[in-house]
Amino acid sequence: RSTLDRSAAASDVYKRQVVRFTRTLVRAGLEDTAETRRLGETLSLEHMALLAKATVVPPAHRSLLTRVGEVYKVGLVSNFDHGPTARRVIEEGGVTNCFSGTVISAEHGWRTPHPKIFSDALTELNVDSSTALFVGDSPTDDIVGASAVGMDVAWVNESQKALPDRIPQPRYDIRAIPELGNILDL
Repeated sequence: RSTLDRSAAASDVYKRQVVRFTRTLVRAGLEDTAETRRLGETLSLEHMALLAKATVVPPAHRSLLTRVGEVYKVGLVSNFDHGPTARRVIEEGGVTNCFSGTVISAEHGWRTPHPKIFSDALTELNVDSSTALFVGDSPTDDIVGASAVGMDVAWVNESQKALPDRIPQPRYDIRAIPELGNILDL
């Protein structure tokens, strides 16, 4: 896909969210008008603001990211649907400077588990997949996607669930992000 196509696809993700809010308003009895669509967009942005307020970066995660960033290049790959909100969460969490690269699906045009978002993140970091470790909590999105491009994976498996069928075995199975300090000898 070209950059223009990816940008259009990324904006389509947000547009679909606005459409869902607008459809809900119409089902609740409002007419499908330009004003209702503007209200759908307002509600979508309010929804994003609530998500941002509800999302925190725990101090232990911030501390680990800082330590890891002193030794390794650290990147962020996120399936968030609204780039400005994702960047707000990162900024308010005090971790913006911890990342050498940030790829947000709403801006990129691809979502995990598509290999393109992982390979583009690796390119942005100038890191080979064979030397990278991807950390994620979704077997389907994170383990499958990162494994498809040859990355090792640390699966954040808080409740120690069994790995679903047909999911590649991650290199590490951890309960919480701070456990990465032991894996990385930090």
